[in-house]
Amino acid sequence: MSVDIVSPMVTGSGALVVHRQLEARLPQYRVNPFSPLRSLFLPSLRLLRSPAEFTHTAPDFGVHAVHPDSKLIATFHNFYLDAETMTWATPAQKLYYRRVLQKQVEQSIARASALVAVSEFTAKLVQAHFPGTKIDIIKNGVDIDYFSRLDTPRRSGVTVLFVGNLSSRKGADVLYKVAEMLPDNCTMRYIAPRSSSATERSSRLSRLAPVPYEEMPNVYQQCDILFFPTLREGLSLAALEAMACGLPVVTTDCSSMPELVVPGEGGFLHNPGDVAGMVGSISLLAGDAEMRAGMGLFNRARIEQGFSLDRVAAEYRSLFASLI
Repeated sequence: MSVDIVSPMVTGSGALVVHRQLEARLPQYRVNPFSPLRSLFLPSLRLLRSPAEFTHTAPDFGVHAVHPDSKLIATFHNFYLDAETMTWATPAQKLYYRRVLQKQVEQSIARASALVAVSEFTAKLVQAHFPGTKIDIIKNGVDIDYFSRLDTPRRSGVTVLFVGNLSSRKGADVLYKVAEMLPDNCTMRYIAPRSSSATERSSRLSRLAPVPYEEMPNVYQQCDILFFPTLREGLSLAALEAMACGLPVVTTDCSSMPELVVPGEGGFLHNPGDVAGMVGSISLLAGDAEMRAGMGLFNRARIEQGFSLDRVAAEYRSLFASLI
């Protein structure tokens, strides 16, 4: 395949990471990052248009970013127009979703030559909200050579890691409560892109200094358990990366998380808000190094077999080729 593919994508997003991964794997794939400020005035994205064969971007702004002579491929990295989203969205988010995002997504669906979702869960949400929509599923993946297990013995004590914004959607309230109930041999650390501090609400939490994405493998390798009490994920890169690094995962039995975590084999799934259950699972793992190691090996093998970046690139390459 030798066609030009341009990818306008907002900076600071997990979606940008995915598109950068494709850029590294697919010849003539070019990411064109833009500031989040441009999303406040979407027509300004027309200045970034490129007359490539394909424009691959998110449906949130695809109709503004695609050149008139380019085929639009819109990938749903998440979905926020359903009724459940409105239960935890802020008033400002609700207004944006209903007044702006709904229209942008509708127009992108009408314009797109192909639609993609990063998980079965996300695809079902799109099809439920827009009946009759045809959508392919290409699940996110991870560079299994870059994100890998650390075979050297870890230090004494157990470190629990949380990665993500300290927001309701990421389960921040549960995070604080669980941190206060951890067993004595546990330390909980969190790394979040925003500057707000969780330590103001829990003395059992310590913040890791922000690190470049390229250094994230070392962060995972220095921890023992990923705690991920999220309410909504398209398909979590943090969970994929942690699993590739050999960590068991304690997370929620909601959205796309069951597509990643096999309960009892690679971690534990709990109902959102089940603080006691989550604490119990973390305590069980904290007290059993052999269980942690076994689940970590299971997760590593699961990523290698079904969630490698090479697989993701091959599926997108096949999709682009089918549209030429």
